This record gives sequence, C-alpha cells and structure tokens, in this order.
Amino acid sequence: MITQTNNINKRFIFTFFSNLIKSGLNFITGLILAKWLGPDDFGRMAFLLASFIAIKSLMDFASSSAFFTFISQKRRSSIFINYYWMWVFLQLILTLFVVLILLPEELLSTIWKNETKFIIFLALIASFLQNAVWNDVSQMAEASRKTIEIQTINVVLMLCNLIATLSLIYFGRLGLPAIFIVIIIEWTIASIFAFRLYETNSKAISQNNDSPDRFKNIFKLFFDYCKPFVLYVIVSFAYDFGDRWMLQNWAGSKEQAYYAISLQFSGILLIITTSILKIFWKEIAEANHNGDIKVVSSLYSNTIKLVFLAGCLISGFLVPWTYEIIDFFLGDEYLPAVVTLMIMFLYPVHQSIGQINGALLYATGNTRIHINCGIFFMILGIISTYIVLAPKNLIISGYNLGSVGLASKLVLIQIIAVNVVAWIISKKFKWKFEFVYQIKMLTTFLIIGFASKHLITLAFNASLTAILLYTLLYLIFTTSIFIYFLNFIGLDKSEYRIYIVKASKFIKSMLNL
Repeated sequence: MITQTNNINKRFIFTFFSNLIKSGLNFITGLILAKWLGPDDFGRMAFLLASFIAIKSLMDFASSSAFFTFISQKRRSSIFINYYWMWVFLQLILTLFVVLILLPEELLSTIWKNETKFIIFLALIASFLQNAVWNDVSQMAEASRKTIEIQTINVVLMLCNLIATLSLIYFGRLGLPAIFIVIIIEWTIASIFAFRLYETNSKAISQNNDSPDRFKNIFKLFFDYCKPFVLYVIVSFAYDFGDRWMLQNWAGSKEQAYYAISLQFSGILLIITTSILKIFWKEIAEANHNGDIKVVSSLYSNTIKLVFLAGCLISGFLVPWTYEIIDFFLGDEYLPAVVTLMIMFLYPVHQSIGQINGALLYATGNTRIHINCGIFFMILGIISTYIVLAPKNLIISGYNLGSVGLASKLVLIQIIAVNVVAWIISKKFKWKFEFVYQIKMLTTFLIIGFASKHLITLAFNASLTAILLYTLLYLIFTTSIFIYFLNFIGLDKSEYRIYIVKASKFIKSMLNL
C-alpha cells in the first residue's frame, strides 16, 4: 500500500511540474506567434483552430470520454482498441468530406471568410491531430500508468514546437501554412510514440456472442455511455462554434486575436487555480464515499472559498497591470486588447467554483443536474453572444462590442451559472447557500491591487523597481487580510488553520518519496 501511494505521489508531482513546464512553453509559443503574425493572421489562426475543435467535439459525441473510462476500468484487447481508432479516423474522413466536398462554396466562404480550401484542409488536419488523436493516445498512456513517459513526451513536444516556431521566424517562413504543417508533423510523430505506450490485453480474443470484443457489444457499450450526452454535445458545439464565428464574422480577425490572446493569458491563471484543487480532492471524494454529508458540506464550502480566494489573489494582483502586460509582451498592435484582457483575468476566479460544482455532481451521481444546467446556460450564452456582437444594422440589432463584449458575456454568464448550480446543490443536499463572500473577496483584492499600484506609481514610473515594490506592498496588504480579516471575507479562522495544516502535510508527503 505504501509503495502504491508513493507511486501515485510520484506520478502526481511529475504531472504537476511537467504541466507547469508544458503550459509555460505553450504560453511562450503563443505569445511569439501573436507578436510575429500580428492581430490579423493570429486571429485567423485562432478562429480556424477553435472552429475545428468545436466540430471535433460534435463528431466525437463524448466517445473519447467513454474510451478513457473503459480503458481505465481494465486492460482492453487489441481489437477493442482497433475498433475505436477506426471510429476516430472515420470522424476525420466524414469531417473532410462534409467541409471540403459537401459544403457549397458560398457556405464555405461564409463560415471561413476569405480562407482557401488548402488552408482549411491544413487547419482541420492540424486541429484533429492536436486535439483528437493526441488526446486519445495520451489517455491510453495514462490508463497504462505511463504518466511519466507521456508527460515527458508532452514537454519535449512543446519544446520542439517552440524551437520550430523560432526556426520559422529565423528563416522568414512564418505563416499559417507553415505553422499548420509543423503541427501536423510534430503531433503525428508524438502520437506514434505515445500510442506504443499502451499495453493491450494479451489474452486470447473471444468472439462468442457475450464477448466484450464483438463489434455489437463494443458499439452498445459506447452507445449506452454517450446517449445521455447527445443534446448536451449538440448545444455545446453551437455554443463554442457560434461564439467564435460571430466574433470572426462581425468583428473581424483582430478582435478574434484580442480575445484569443486574452483567453491564453487567463488559461495560465486557471492552471494555477486548478492545481490547488488537487490538494482537497481526496478529502471530498472520501467523505462522499463514506456518506458523511456534514463533512461533504464543510469540505465543499471551504474548498470553494479557498480556491476562490486563490483566484481573487492572482486576479487582484494582475488586473491593475493589464496595460503594462500587453505593452511589454505584445506591443502597440495589441493595446486595444487591454479591456478584454482585464475582463478575462476575472474568468478563472469563478471557474474554480464551476470545477468544484462539477466534481461534486459527478462524484454523487447527479450528472443530470450538470447536463441540464449546462444546456440551459449554453443556450442563454448563445443568445447573449448575439446581443453583444451583432451589428446595429441587422433586423435584430446588437451592440457590436467585439472581443470586449464576448469576454464580458463569458464572465457574466459564468458567474450566474456557477451560482445557480451552487444554489441547486445547496437545495439538493440541504445546506446553506453562500454568495456574499464572493463579492467581499473579489472587491477586497481588486481594491488592494489598484490601491497598491496607485501608491507605487506616485513615486515610480512603470519599471522593474515599481513592480517589485508593488509586489511587496500587495503581499503586505493581503497578509494583513489573512491575519486579521478572514471572517470578513467569509473564511472561518479555525477551519482555515486546519486546511493549512492538511495542505502542509500533503505537500510534505509529496516531497517525502
């Protein structure tokens, strides 16, 4: 048991740090592409990839999630794996057929404005390899407990992608065709290596009627799993594709670029927040398994507050410096993205609550709540996107707000959605619904951030010295909050100390391998 625990700890630590490295490399590559391509071409690239990610999710119909679930349950036979990969490549063939052959030229031009079929073809293949094939082979490696090996390949892949991007710049070849071709080559090679990590069941394959390796039994297994998600997947596609298409069609590539780069910045914050959740995950799962609702209630409430606190801390620190961040990393061309990025820095704050809500609903078997609420708020989101993005000259006019409007919609809908789900959970489990702490925390740390910057910039211009002094002042103010005003922002001091002790023990156990 100790050996198994140490193995899990080792895999967790390796995954945590490799994810940090991978995310950092991917972030740097994204910034380089955004800067060297410029807003127009970067926006085109962002829309092409985002549109095909949405199409992939529609064609997939949650089968990739089913696949990971089934191969995690037990080691599957080679015929089981082969049937699934036949389905994966059937998705690719069908997508290519529909997009490049079946769609009329007028509709193709309407969806992917001014893009040639060659660029669309390259983007489709690149997106499919990056987000479908690579995702599946990574899951196969994880199912075989090859965590260290797959994470190593992942980090090397991101490093190669960065080097390839810099090479294209150096030789003056950076452009959308070259970028997509590099992605195709890199992810193909990496997927071949990752695929070989999965160890199939070596037992003789039976073809009896009740054999799990018969096609009809495999089909039924996937069908039963995916059936409840059909409507959810369709609405999800309309939501994801609709958001990016309306932004591209009505606001243009530049606004698409501003939104994409802001989403990339906020994604870094979301990774940090997500990693905090892992410390408390075991406690929540164990309490739920034991049927101790009071403990689940306490863990749920305090975990949400703590990850929300982490998000507020980071957002409060960064939001006041949005202009300087854009100016330093991307230059004048991206300065119109300042307001969009400022709004998107708030996105990870409530996303943490959404992650906890989803984890609790799945852990307790209440997936129907998650699906129904998801469908409702995605439909609301599609309508809201139209309102904020549509030009004023349409029959049903909108506000034509571009990336600022889409970012505002995303954050606002998320705040409403996560709190409605939290309220439903509180009614379901008969515990108190809390909301006021969100206003207190977020307002407090934003005020601290802006006040600290104002005090520093009275004496210093924006410089390294000013940023260091700002960081010090921000830490002094936030530490004072932790020491004296925890109750004010909604945290119980005694419970907070308990969680600090648990977190410390967890970290020590991670390091004591």
